[in-house]
Amino acid sequence: MKVTLVVCMVLISAVLAAIDKTQIEEKVKAALKKCLDDMAAGGNKDEFIASIRSNPEIAGKMSVCFLKKIGWMNSDNSLNTTEMKQIVQGGLNATETEKFLDRCTADKGSPEATATNVMGCFGVAV
Repeated sequence: MKVTLVVCMVLISAVLAAIDKTQIEEKVKAALKKCLDDMAAGGNKDEFIASIRSNPEIAGKMSVCFLKKIGWMNSDNSLNTTEMKQIVQGGLNATETEKFLDRCTADKGSPEATATNVMGCFGVAV
């Protein structure tokens, strides 16, 4: 009986983790599309995407837009680290998680620079 309960709990956890991952992926795709649509309005999206890589100002604005759309940056440009912390905790211990978040969410002087730093920490080069 105990083994069955443990197996059920593990399966439920796996299903919930998959749902969370799928939900996060969908939220990220929707946010990216919305920001691209808004920022490249009336223009060529491919050219706009290329300009992100070569223009730090555009990259910063795109980063701010994206983080706001996924809920990691508030309307006042402060960071909402709750979900970031949940994602990072999956691969790091508590001390490493805090160090990572301290480094990655540090105020870099402007919302754009801070957002670009966050994106870089999560492996998104802008």
